[in-house]
Amino acid sequence: NEMHFSAFKTDINNGYDAFSLDNNRNTYSNKPGIDTQNTSALAAKWTNNFIQAANLEINLSSSETKATYSYDEDWAFGEYTWMDDSIAYTPDPCDISQGPCLADFDGYSSTDEYLRDSQRSNIDIRLTSTPKGLIFNESTQWVIGIYSLNQNDELLRNYTWDPQFSSRYKQTSNALYTELNTNINANMAIKYGLRGEQRKNTYTDSNTTFSENTEKLWGGNITFENMINSNNLAYGSIARGYKAGGVNSDPDVDEANRTFKTEINNTLELGLKSNLLDETLSTQVVAFYIERKDQQVKSSYSYQNPDNSISFQDYLANAAEGRNYGLEIESSWDITETVNWSLNMGYLDTEFTDYTYTNDNGTFTKNGREQAHAPNYSLSNKINYQISNALSFNFEIEAKDDFYFSDSHDEKTQAYTLFHGNVKYQLKQITIVLSGQNLTNEDYFVRGFGGFGNDPRDDYIEKAYTQLGNPRLITLSARYDF
Repeated sequence: NEMHFSAFKTDINNGYDAFSLDNNRNTYSNKPGIDTQNTSALAAKWTNNFIQAANLEINLSSSETKATYSYDEDWAFGEYTWMDDSIAYTPDPCDISQGPCLADFDGYSSTDEYLRDSQRSNIDIRLTSTPKGLIFNESTQWVIGIYSLNQNDELLRNYTWDPQFSSRYKQTSNALYTELNTNINANMAIKYGLRGEQRKNTYTDSNTTFSENTEKLWGGNITFENMINSNNLAYGSIARGYKAGGVNSDPDVDEANRTFKTEINNTLELGLKSNLLDETLSTQVVAFYIERKDQQVKSSYSYQNPDNSISFQDYLANAAEGRNYGLEIESSWDITETVNWSLNMGYLDTEFTDYTYTNDNGTFTKNGREQAHAPNYSLSNKINYQISNALSFNFEIEAKDDFYFSDSHDEKTQAYTLFHGNVKYQLKQITIVLSGQNLTNEDYFVRGFGGFGNDPRDDYIEKAYTQLGNPRLITLSARYDF
């Protein structure tokens, strides 16, 4: 028998206001947002060889997370003040329930705050074969298990211009799964597995919205492996996977977009793993094709408030069909006993083959367009030099092609190249690392929005707003292991 226990506690407190009216790192928020998370988690694992043919393994875990996310919605003030007498914001006398009052705009301020409480628990019970439990003429290892999940999410929203909003989302999931690994002969093997699951989710909120959905899901895979020779392993796999549907809890989401469906992925993958040059060079090449049905996409659109400021409706939706295909290459080469060169490259081609959506701004189609956050190429090129037993040096080049920020607008980031490095000193239990990220202090974008204006200085004309990635960061860390 074996028993393992683990406990986890995290308390994160970050500031948050990532977007600037000037698209730089200088914000004008007079009520800066926060991003906090407090999580407590426990886990236990028990393994027992109660019969000679199989091991019993039980995994239990439970966690609770309390999080706060808020931001200065107008992105301004303290810095900007304006009046616009040409706009009749509300009738006199001023009624705040009809919108912000004219007098409020001399120093206008608006905030949006989300308080979340999430509880999650699950149990996974499985039987795994031992050498005495092999089946099919002792050629096949096997696993069979059951899995159960319970999750409860509560949301409380405080927004300057709307009444307080609350919602609750409950989800239960029960699954049965199995996987087998059969050795056909000394060089060939086949792995095959199947998973069936029933999910139920219930959603209620303070706007009297109620949604309940139960669905049965299944996925599976078949992988064929062939050891071509002692240095090369080829494989091919076919898989059906899924990402369960759910409910958008944002109070601004209209009823037509309240729920989203389960996404189904059908994947074909071909690969080759090799050990070359007297096993100093290891490589892996993978080609893949993914057909996506009811693809889940992050959608949003903007709408104008009575004060001319802009709010957003942000939600998950479904595209009818999409496809992804590409190539990935990984290699690690010990050029000498002290120098290692690792290279990771990826090529990705994505497309919406059927995606049309409607919101308050009209009907739009994205057929033929690339999917968001899907750069055509990505690269990590790293050299590690072990100067001595205690001292090592690492230098990395990271590159990424441009990509769309969102599936609901056409703003894109620019391609970029970053340089990183570190020097590490390690002696017995002591490790000291001097590290540098983005050494050339490159400005590059990681997120962005488009199709709206949020700047009172230019009458809210539509333009792109972007969030910059981290600037040059130099850190010194020390660790003592005991």
